Amino acid sequence: MPKSAVRRFFIGCFGILLVGELALRVFNLWSGRYSDTMFAVMEHDDVLGWKMKPGIRKAIDLGDVRGIPVRSNSLGFWDEEFPLEKPVHRCRVAFLGDSFTWGGGVRQEERFTDLLKSAMPEWEVLNFGVPGYGTDQALLAWERITCRYRPDLVVLTVHSSDYLENMFAVRYGRPKPYFEFTREGKLDLKNVPVKNTDFWDDGIFNQAAPPYAPFFDRRTERQSRILRWLVKHSQMAGLASLAFQRSIGNGLRPNPGRGDGSNLSPAEEKQVQLLNALVNRLAEEVREGEGAFMVVFSGGESPQYRLQKKLFASSRVTWLDATTEALAEQMRPERDPIYFRYNNHWTPKAHRAVAGLLVKAIRQKVKPCAGL
Repeated sequence: MPKSAVRRFFIGCFGILLVGELALRVFNLWSGRYSDTMFAVMEHDDVLGWKMKPGIRKAIDLGDVRGIPVRSNSLGFWDEEFPLEKPVHRCRVAFLGDSFTWGGGVRQEERFTDLLKSAMPEWEVLNFGVPGYGTDQALLAWERITCRYRPDLVVLTVHSSDYLENMFAVRYGRPKPYFEFTREGKLDLKNVPVKNTDFWDDGIFNQAAPPYAPFFDRRTERQSRILRWLVKHSQMAGLASLAFQRSIGNGLRPNPGRGDGSNLSPAEEKQVQLLNALVNRLAEEVREGEGAFMVVFSGGESPQYRLQKKLFASSRVTWLDATTEALAEQMRPERDPIYFRYNNHWTPKAHRAVAGLLVKAIRQKVKPCAGL
């Protein structure tokens, strides 16, 4: 091919990319990768892996949602300051979980936890959610911080992705703690203190924890730091990366399962055993403090969820179904989407639906602070 033709080809490609980049920015069609922008307000933690920076005030982009103002209290949680002493004649409710509890993509006043404050003024609602947390990190947040506030009710949001999150030693390019579920049924904390490194140091984006590595198709997911830089700084590259990840599946994949919750693969069975042990430990510790406990299921319905609900029934763990299928019955998804298109988190209307389900469930099933 003549050099002039090659030159025209590359100039044409560059022109298309430039026009696409300008169009995305001018018309606000795309904002960037969620997993990169969320860590703009995070810092390293030796035990939890990461948490929000204390006292931060910043507007961030979360996928297709631009300029969300976030702030944190002195503990590093997106909420008001938490008084240690419990208020008189009010019921204290603490929420634990990942970015669905945290409110990825919505404003603070639109989150289901803040909507509960308005719906039930006799409740004091404390939000301890942190983006990217698995059930293991939520448990550690309870043991390290939340338990000191002696809540009357603890609500843990479990997302369908937690079954994988709990098996990682590195997630989103950041090292994290994990628990090894032993043959004796014990939970042994590993990878603590957590190393203060990230993706830009070693190029590792996801890595299965050693005890669970055999359950994955590969142990480590590496990414090019050059390409990741482009994804982080170019909206066109970010959109192309998202499309590519959706076409092949995002991150490490477990060995395929076989079905319906009663006939799971060995990997899925281990995932359920691990999450069940983590939740039961949290529930027992909450009950020892004379508090009530509830799990909220979020994300898509899964074979693991179907088995999990049976196990929770046997261990007296109260749960609320806020999965895609359950929310679709409360909303009109064809008119009011449950999730944002790109960041895949609850929209403001979905948060309102979850808040409504929670008020009803807590009044009927849990009834903390019965004297109020």
